[in-house]
Amino acid sequence: MLRCDVTTLDIALRCDVTTLATTLKCDVTTLATTLRCDVTTLATTLRCDVTTLAIALRYDVRTLAIALRYDVRTLAIVLRCDVTTLAIALRCDVTTLAIALRCDVTTLAIALRCDVTTLATTLRYDVRTLAIALKCNVTTLAIALRYLSKMALTQVSANKCAGGYQKVFEHESSELQCKMKFAIYLPPKAEGDKCPVFYWLSGLTCTEQNFITKAGAQQAAAEHGVIIVAPDTSPRGCGIEGEDESWDFGTGAGFYVDATQEPWKTNYRMYSYITDELPKLINANFPADPERMSISGHSMGGHGALVCTLRNPGKYKAVSAFAPICNPIQCPWGQKAFSGYLGADKSTWEAYDATVLAASYEGPQLDILIDQGGDDQFLSSSQLLPDHLIAACSAKKIPVVFRRQPGYDHSYFFIYSFMSDHIKHHAKYLNA
Repeated sequence: MLRCDVTTLDIALRCDVTTLATTLKCDVTTLATTLRCDVTTLATTLRCDVTTLAIALRYDVRTLAIALRYDVRTLAIVLRCDVTTLAIALRCDVTTLAIALRCDVTTLAIALRCDVTTLATTLRYDVRTLAIALKCNVTTLAIALRYLSKMALTQVSANKCAGGYQKVFEHESSELQCKMKFAIYLPPKAEGDKCPVFYWLSGLTCTEQNFITKAGAQQAAAEHGVIIVAPDTSPRGCGIEGEDESWDFGTGAGFYVDATQEPWKTNYRMYSYITDELPKLINANFPADPERMSISGHSMGGHGALVCTLRNPGKYKAVSAFAPICNPIQCPWGQKAFSGYLGADKSTWEAYDATVLAASYEGPQLDILIDQGGDDQFLSSSQLLPDHLIAACSAKKIPVVFRRQPGYDHSYFFIYSFMSDHIKHHAKYLNA
């Protein structure tokens, strides 16, 4: 709701009240009387450059005031046309339409069948006009525009693969306060339909590249019509002292937690990035069905996938993991990471431990698939501890299919060997 006096209205509309009345071919009093409101209410009701709006819609003022009390979809229904036809019928460009229909940017983007980034680029308003059009004050607008700028994507690469496209994008992350990359596989089905999304979380030292070049998941994803999103494993280039000194802490080792300790807490917020910011980004820019998400991962990423699922009952339709770190508060990797990111109070660590979370899980039925290499060196060194998770799940009657694969190690050779099984497992629930 725009709240302004007449002087503010003059500034916002870039004309004095007399000019406004003249444009609409009436004096100021008649204008207010016609709409049965004072001038301030008139400004609130129209929420736009009145001259542009009146000309664009070719209405008299009274009809205009009545007509604009709809959201985009209702107006289209009332006029018995789809939104595209509506835009043509109103004989206006996207900018004028945004003002006329008085809707937020996300709704308009959906209605006009374009992503938010494209829309933000198209709507080249000055700040005051945009604030009026989007029904918010300038401060709120400034926040919104910063958010939209974070939603902008830069394509890094694109390769045809299994009938679809394997792409990599870069964006400014609001959660991590740095540039982040993610890989996305778009199956052939995504060219015409919304598809479910399978999120993959990689392990220690990895980037978005490891999974897309080594796991061989694209063919199965193409067959089942599933989008795959594989983000990086940590913030990068944040200038934090010591972040590049160790392979199992800092860069490449975000552990999918929201850090609470200095100097990590500003940037190392991978849990919120994975569960909130990244899905919003994907849903806004790609043909993704937000109601059909699943998650999987390897090692540290398997830990992340299990934690994200157990902490958000019902959010993910399926979960699986390859050689996950199942009980990090009891293993050297987890203890090192959690003490650094979360501090000395071990009670705070439990929020990111799959075994602890499984023991208290209350939510929709889960069907967890875990593959574990029988010759995995990290299994024998007590870094993974799958027996702890299996015991906790058994006590809560959470089904776990645990497959110990003889002869396989902790590498992507192992992942490649069973990746199609995992895609099939996820597709069963995503396409149900």
